Amino acid sequence: MKDETKRVSRHSLGGTLVFALILGAFCFFLNNTAVWSAILKPPAGYVPRYVVANLDVAIYLTWMQLAPTHWLLPNLHAPWAGDNALLSPLVLTVGKLSHRLGLSAVAGFQVFQFLFYVAAAFALGTAICTFCPTPRQRVAAAIGIFAAMPLPMLALGWWHAAGREFPLFWIGMVEYAYETADGLLRGGASNSFTLSFGTAANLFALTFLTRFVRDRRPRDLGLLSLVAFLSGFFHPTEVCVIGSVSVVSFAILAWRERNLGVLSRNGAAVGGAAALGLAPYIIQTSRSEWVRDISRLYQWQPASVLWVGLVFGLPTVLAVYFLLMRFRLVTPGDEVLRTWFFVTIALLFVPGIPFKLHMFDGFPYVTALLLVRLLAGNDQIRSLLVNHSRPVYAVAMAACLLCVPGYAMLYRQIWHDGRAAQPDLLLNAVSRQEEPALLDWMRHHADPDQLVMGPPDTAPWLATVPMPSLASHDLFGITYEQQSKFVEDFYAGKLTEAEAAGTLAGYGVHYVVVPNDSPGRRFVSDRKAVAAVGPWTIYELPKGHRPPYPGLAALRPDLAGQLDFGRMIASARKIFAR
Repeated sequence: MKDETKRVSRHSLGGTLVFALILGAFCFFLNNTAVWSAILKPPAGYVPRYVVANLDVAIYLTWMQLAPTHWLLPNLHAPWAGDNALLSPLVLTVGKLSHRLGLSAVAGFQVFQFLFYVAAAFALGTAICTFCPTPRQRVAAAIGIFAAMPLPMLALGWWHAAGREFPLFWIGMVEYAYETADGLLRGGASNSFTLSFGTAANLFALTFLTRFVRDRRPRDLGLLSLVAFLSGFFHPTEVCVIGSVSVVSFAILAWRERNLGVLSRNGAAVGGAAALGLAPYIIQTSRSEWVRDISRLYQWQPASVLWVGLVFGLPTVLAVYFLLMRFRLVTPGDEVLRTWFFVTIALLFVPGIPFKLHMFDGFPYVTALLLVRLLAGNDQIRSLLVNHSRPVYAVAMAACLLCVPGYAMLYRQIWHDGRAAQPDLLLNAVSRQEEPALLDWMRHHADPDQLVMGPPDTAPWLATVPMPSLASHDLFGITYEQQSKFVEDFYAGKLTEAEAAGTLAGYGVHYVVVPNDSPGRRFVSDRKAVAAVGPWTIYELPKGHRPPYPGLAALRPDLAGQLDFGRMIASARKIFAR
């Protein structure tokens, strides 16, 4: 075989675009399986929602509704009044463009989601062509991507095929469809253009960094810096990986070449671009207490590094094994894959980084490419492919077939839950047929600055009016669990009259949407009923006004000592304010 260290990947822009259109359209339709199921056969009394009933989708639609008149957003998912301070340029740009095009928020969400799917697919195609110069390697990469299934989901498929059930394995479908959804091939319960943007940013950065390491062309460094800036400005999580991997890669080059300038010059270019993109967020976080506190709430990290192999499956396990077995990488650019792989995992355990799951946008594709390049650089594997190609192909086919039952279970469940009024495991894509009329009444008759309380399945969508809604988002609600418990107990009639009245007044609830069959009606029977819409009656509490935001120290004292991004910004602000 030819020496691959001398081979440079060349690909047709047109061919990659065709690949992106086909794969992007496929992923868009695949990950909207729940939506198609709901459209085709909603249950009696329900209508299609046209989006998955995900809390994050509801908050994006809320921001898109606000987009025509806002660049800085209020928090409509918390019961406290605060300043307009949240910056979300990606969602607001999509919202403004949708408004200009005459699209509803839902239609705009889906149109731009499709476009970002194509962009992410284009980034994947570019990365594959960069690292896989032969058709055989590209097929191998596709197999690696297909096999990146959570191990519990893999076991679930075969367990179910054997006619048995093991409830613990169902968590694998949640990990694939929701926890590690990436806006491309992974998803089904969490679909948004923000995920697709993050995956595209990571894959483009990987490609440009690799090309710069290989060829040292200033153009590639400029493109990498541009991606770092756009990533930082539009979706400021993936930039942590992009910047860190870039600096580590430049440090490795500087060490090998005994030239510190390689690190300082190139690191300054990428790091400066990333910092420029992040600057508006740092400014707003320092200025607004509630924005700072939101960043403090999402400090997720797994209990063990084994989570990575468990969730991203056999390709990750094999990549680690081959790296431990000292399989070599044949070109300098391939080392970027290894660096990206290890730096992403290492950042999981760095305190203070919010929204860490987004750092893994595109991670299964990086792992698959790393695995392919490890195998391509091994003489024994190459010899095996030449002399015993049929057994190798049989093993590859077996690896694909091994995953089929798991995927079949997943999409069967998505299809079932998508049209279900009460889904079993994942999320549906239907709403009560009277819900659009309820939202329309609130939009035209309610005071948009006053807080509304609705049943749990309606609360997130009441915020899309747009207006403040109690217990409508798990993160932006700040005390979501406490609010949700009150709402559930209220509608179930489990509170005393004094408890219900005191809590409603404490939150400043102005409107209460009560199902007509709810025992909780007794708590507002003496209040003014302003409208009846379908199965709900809307009551007004004229004295209800949202109190000012009291701060996280008062609301969540359990987080007082936590080391996180918001706390670091607050400390820095105190220092510079002296």
